[in-house]
Amino acid sequence: MSLPAYWCPSLVTIFFGMLAPYRRLCLHRILVAGPLGLPDDERAVLLCANHTSWWDGFLLREVHRRQGAGRPLYTVMLASQRRRFPWFRWMGALGLEPGRPASLRRVFRFLYQERRRRPYWLAFFPQGRIRPSFARPLDFRPGVRLMVRAIHPGWIIPTAIHLEPLRHPAPTAFVVMGAPIDTACDPSPEALETATTLLLDRLQGWLSRVGEHAAEKWEEFLAEHTAQNQIRT
Repeated sequence: MSLPAYWCPSLVTIFFGMLAPYRRLCLHRILVAGPLGLPDDERAVLLCANHTSWWDGFLLREVHRRQGAGRPLYTVMLASQRRRFPWFRWMGALGLEPGRPASLRRVFRFLYQERRRRPYWLAFFPQGRIRPSFARPLDFRPGVRLMVRAIHPGWIIPTAIHLEPLRHPAPTAFVVMGAPIDTACDPSPEALETATTLLLDRLQGWLSRVGEHAAEKWEEFLAEHTAQNQIRT
């Protein structure tokens, strides 16, 4: 694995401009809920998400585009994929070799040192593999704890991703973010998995009720999601 990665905003803009036509063919819409109550401060942000499709990394980049306030976004991906697509390095991709603790430690060191320079966003998929969004348990791996400590002091945003075809050949992507968790709490992988599972259950339960009308009724879900979070807090 070769570090470091670099964040080149102009390259990111060009890449996503080129990707847009293909994305429109493959994804009908991207609907985002949250984050709920993210403080506007100078702290790093960890998007801690389930991994259900090839598109997930790009979906979190879309979230960052809407919410990231111009900060860099780093994404942990398989080192083999980063070697295959080397330009990802200029888009903040960090290569990780599963089963090699030294690889995880190198990513940690880079993120820790970068955190001392400036706040950033980090996209991480603790499952380490693609699984259906309905799979239970999600099976978050222990390595997420190192990511939490790397961005400290910062915020963790549990994030649920689900793709559903509805009435169109291409699926609609749903991305639901929960309330931020302070890294000072040092949550366990089990706690982060529980938070993400609750978001998936909330979304999938709502989809089972509204069915094919989900896109048209999305504002209703946003209201329910906000209200349920207020009840929990």
